[in-house]
Amino acid sequence: MNFIKKNCIILFSFLVLAAALLIAAESDFENLQTAKNIAVYEGLVIKRIDVTGEVRLTKDQIINSFPIKAGSKFQRTEINEAIKKLFDTQLFDRVAIDANREDEGVVLNIVVAERYIIKNIEYIGNKRLSRTALNDAIKPIMRTGDPYIPQKLNEAVNAIITNYQDKGYLKAYVEPKVIENNESSDVTIEMNIVEGNEVKVSSIRFHGNTHFSANELKRQMSTKENGFMALGKFNEFKFEDDKTKVVKYYADRGYYRAKVDNVKFTYQWRDPQIKNEQDLIIDIYITEGDKYYFGDIGFKGNFIISSENIQKDIKSKKGALYNYTYHMTDYQGIQNKYSERGYIFRQVIPVITVNEENKIVNIMYDIVENDKAHIENITIAGNTKTKDFVIQRYIDIKPGEVFNTAKIQRIQERLYNTQFFDNINLGVKPGSAEGLMELTLNVSEGKTAMVSGGGGYSTGSGFKVFASIKENNFLGRGLQLGLSGELGETQKRIAVNFAEPYLLNLPIYLGVDLSYFNEGVNTGYEIGTDSFGIPKYSYYTRHGFEGIVRLGYYFADYYSTFITFDTIVQQYQQWHDQGASAAGPNYVLSDIKKYLVHRINKKDGSFQRWQSDWFTTFIISYSLLRDSRNDYLNPTKGSFLRGIADFYFGHTQLTRLNLTGFLAVPATEWLSFAFYGELGQIIATPGLPIQNDADVLYYLNPFEDVRGWDTSKYTIFKKNRGLSTYDMKAEDGSTDSWSYGRAKVRFFAELRVPIIPKTLGFVTFFDAGQLWMPGSTGWNQDGDAHTYPSQFMDIKDIFDPSQYIYSVGVGIRLTIPIFNVRFYIAKRFVYNKNDVGFGKGLQDFEGDTFTPLGAWFGRGWGIAFTMNHPFY
Repeated sequence: MNFIKKNCIILFSFLVLAAALLIAAESDFENLQTAKNIAVYEGLVIKRIDVTGEVRLTKDQIINSFPIKAGSKFQRTEINEAIKKLFDTQLFDRVAIDANREDEGVVLNIVVAERYIIKNIEYIGNKRLSRTALNDAIKPIMRTGDPYIPQKLNEAVNAIITNYQDKGYLKAYVEPKVIENNESSDVTIEMNIVEGNEVKVSSIRFHGNTHFSANELKRQMSTKENGFMALGKFNEFKFEDDKTKVVKYYADRGYYRAKVDNVKFTYQWRDPQIKNEQDLIIDIYITEGDKYYFGDIGFKGNFIISSENIQKDIKSKKGALYNYTYHMTDYQGIQNKYSERGYIFRQVIPVITVNEENKIVNIMYDIVENDKAHIENITIAGNTKTKDFVIQRYIDIKPGEVFNTAKIQRIQERLYNTQFFDNINLGVKPGSAEGLMELTLNVSEGKTAMVSGGGGYSTGSGFKVFASIKENNFLGRGLQLGLSGELGETQKRIAVNFAEPYLLNLPIYLGVDLSYFNEGVNTGYEIGTDSFGIPKYSYYTRHGFEGIVRLGYYFADYYSTFITFDTIVQQYQQWHDQGASAAGPNYVLSDIKKYLVHRINKKDGSFQRWQSDWFTTFIISYSLLRDSRNDYLNPTKGSFLRGIADFYFGHTQLTRLNLTGFLAVPATEWLSFAFYGELGQIIATPGLPIQNDADVLYYLNPFEDVRGWDTSKYTIFKKNRGLSTYDMKAEDGSTDSWSYGRAKVRFFAELRVPIIPKTLGFVTFFDAGQLWMPGSTGWNQDGDAHTYPSQFMDIKDIFDPSQYIYSVGVGIRLTIPIFNVRFYIAKRFVYNKNDVGFGKGLQDFEGDTFTPLGAWFGRGWGIAFTMNHPFY
């Protein structure tokens, strides 16, 4: 196209200009004493550091940015690294060092040639796209205030053209002009834009396709026809990729010789009289060929890794239909096997022979192993706030080690999970000798201090407002400091926390949390309705203070272990508006009720609340964790496995065991599956009976854990099946049941589809869960008993599908580091084990009625809305 020719001319012109600037810069360095053997200065004390060539920057600014200071010893390797560090700021076109002896020491002279600064970027001729849109398009490449780098100008031009093409202006082109101001050392860049007419793809036609329909092939392409569901945008680079996708679609189904022979573009005016918009018709001519099959798959030249070891991961199988994706996966897999062992200079050459008569594709992988590569040096650049030693904590490969691609990939994941950086680029370049490689790490820092606040509604805690101040990288040393507060209908909390993730720069975590809490605990018993007709439930309040000290240790690649010391000083209360009466507390768990012995009256003598004494509970927790998720907020691959044992002493006396696991599996480039499982059990601490377990009983939040259920229906489900519940007594002697438990199993599976990567996504899900009261049959009435049975859940119950509640549905996930919102539409159902056959046991819950959604969907449909719930 014409704009490509014009851009080639522009690119050539700027290469000539860049060469001229480089020659001019070289002249500034002609007087450097590069011919000297600076080894004679090795070990001498650096007396003074001077600067030559500064224009816009001051000498002090340059010296302060130079890692080596006066008083240190002259060491060539450190000086080379310091030069690189200064150059990586991109403020200088050239940086060099001149050295001279002085008084048994040495004087360093930093010789610099500063880059011009971009004073302004102007756009001329843009009518369809605003200045803001164009600035956004080139912002990742250059912006006002950046050093001017000629090589980036063409990238910016291409970004603008691509932006126009995405909007349908296929013939747009840009002619840039750079205006230099030598006095102020800055440049003004003019982007002269010729937009052309809007062009949209009106039709994509395939020719020669007999095995797959045109619609099937169109679905493989990102280029779409203009219509209701697509805007018909055309991008030349994306279309080239589309041709590859179509050929790959054939090749994955055995058509080894399939190809796109020709493409014809036809432009026509949408309205020949107005001539302001054009349609593009694309004709794609295909040769399909015959189906081919895999023949022999072999290996030669491999001595370090055996053929058997390679073969076990090969997806291509003799006799199977040829599949291009399998072929490339095998090819990449062999390379990865060697790269992970340090053989990055290996060569894997697939030698393909085709038997045309029998349509057989034989592949022999010719492997040249070469020697191992080693890391010579690791350089860090781009960090202005975060200290180098903080970044180095997450780099678990050191100079001298074997080059390991898996470890290097893990470095990037670990740094992203700190949430310190917006972008992390890992580069590799040859070192000073054959077999040595230099690893370069260039980071772009993001905002680590967050001030947030808001309000909303949670099905678990009603209406609430919250505020938080958090710094995840305090003083650039990776320290975490936070202050948060929450005020809601049933929850109030203020907390301050501090953490040093790497104590003494060792893999040791130290964290301290201090908080005051006031929490209303819903018993689930309905005691009336408010003025709006919304049900009111019986509550009790627990309020007090909590102090936590956490000590952790990181080891291996993904493992960590923690021990936590937790002290809770709390008091129970039940107020007159929470269900209590002057005669006594009402409809609360027996473990709580027996402590509510102090009646508190108002000033006029009328009843106000019942309350307990203050109680102290000590908790020692031990946990072991393996976490390989690529993102802790929105993981698309990796796993999480954690086992926790909580030992309670004092007012509450028991042991609480929990095992949780999570797995994310990428399905495609965009889609991913997520699986979560949780297993919990309360037992007695050896030698001690269980005491006062109400504070730590498991609770299956039906709004969030099994989405779409509500508390009343869950309790009905348990009663109908004879499953044990936790009974509560009223002052009149009557009882009501509530579904707490001393054992818990919960599971979910999700298909996640991103809308805005890492922030907003669509999800479909399947949930299952249940609670048990081991040691009980039928309803479990604890009464005023002080101790309770200690027994594990019956294993056969875990595998009985009729004991679980289930839901399926769809929803939206909004994930921001300190603000998560989930909105779901869910269908409740149960399993009847008396039915047999696939799907026959699944049916509507017998206690369901038609919900408001039922008018459209049927029985058992509900809405679940949650905020700040810790879904993975």
